[in-house]
Parts: sequence; structure tokens; C-alpha cells
Amino acid sequence: MKARQLDALATLSGVPVTTLVKIRNGQTADPRIDTVRAFWPFVDQVERPDPVAA
Repeated sequence: MKARQLDALATLSGVPVTTLVKIRNGQTADPRIDTVRAFWPFVDQVERPDPVAA
């Protein structure tokens, strides 16, 4: 996940971007369930490629 996607995920979920980066990098190997529940519903939304402008 790229930095802009992490920023979007943080904005949508309310989870700080620093927390998301630590989870992505493995620094937080076992994140709290409340944290995962906050961001998980938005993962697919931010990982979708941007639509190509026609």
C-alpha cells in the first residue's frame, strides 16, 4: 500500500497513519482488534486503482 493510500485509509478509518505504517511494516505484529476493525472495512476502497480519466 502506497503512502497516499495509507493517508486515505487513515482519513476514512480514524486510525493514525503512523499506526497503519507500523502495522504494514511489521513493527506492530499483533495489532488490537479494535484497530483492525476500524480500518479493515476501507482497505478494498483505498486499494482500488484510480479510474482513468477519459
